[in-house]
Amino acid sequence: MTSPTTVGITGASGFVGRSLAGAFAKSGCNVVPLGRREQRHYDLNHPVPPALLDGLQVVVHAAYSSASDNVAALRRLLEASRAAGVRQFVFISSLASNAESASAYGKDKCRAERLLDPSSDLIVRPGLVTGNGGLYAGMRGFIVRTGLVPIFGDKRRQVHLVTDDALSRAVARLVFAGRTGLFWC
Repeated sequence: MTSPTTVGITGASGFVGRSLAGAFAKSGCNVVPLGRREQRHYDLNHPVPPALLDGLQVVVHAAYSSASDNVAALRRLLEASRAAGVRQFVFISSLASNAESASAYGKDKCRAERLLDPSSDLIVRPGLVTGNGGLYAGMRGFIVRTGLVPIFGDKRRQVHLVTDDALSRAVARLVFAGRTGLFWC
């Protein structure tokens, strides 16, 4: 893929979305934030506005809300992206993605992944994203306030960490390399 590229990022005001926007901007891309508080208004709970994807070559879907039907939202965005001629669709999933996951989040991510075509779409499954936001920042605050360290999972599962910066740089490299399929980060 040739640079500069115009990249739309859902959830661009969130922890991972802000980091992704920064990485693409540093790579010379024109970044278009897509979200509830953005000029190009996008809400997971509503149909995709007709002009939302105008001029975008890449859409990175990083938005998630426990108050939304995330699978239906992805379906609408994916269909609109295909209809708009977006060259590459990127879905930020999770290592928690599993049909048998104990969490609704993991089950949602798994159902969402099934909508994508690995031969043309890019799916990135990051571990726990560390940095100054998201779940990790909440955990760090809990530890500082209480002195207690939460234990995750059990002996069979390890918690994999990735910094927000490393994740974002990896996603940008995968996009510029034209990669598709499933990647763990």
